[in-house]
Amino acid sequence: GSANTDAIILQNGGASSAAQICRDYRASEEGDWFLPSKDELDLIWDNLVNDGKGSNNGVGGFAGYGYWSSSEYSSSSTWYQFFLNGVQYDGAKYSDTRVRAF
Repeated sequence: GSANTDAIILQNGGASSAAQICRDYRASEEGDWFLPSKDELDLIWDNLVNDGKGSNNGVGGFAGYGYWSSSEYSSSSTWYQFFLNGVQYDGAKYSDTRVRAF
């Protein structure tokens, strides 16, 4: 995720991207935040959020919606992780959706 975040920021328009917002985030003076990859989001789903029955258990405060990953699907779309049921899907890079900095 961290290397993907840097690559997104270097692309045209990356300075106003979700990746840049994650990189700029500061919590308790901690730095090095990044937009997680699709694999990292999937691990969070599998090991934290999945209630064992394929539903969101509420742990981590993830809403049952899609969250952007830093993983590219194509030149115009990216991977999302849906935190209602753990499904990953592609969507337009320029659509509005949630992000979670790591």
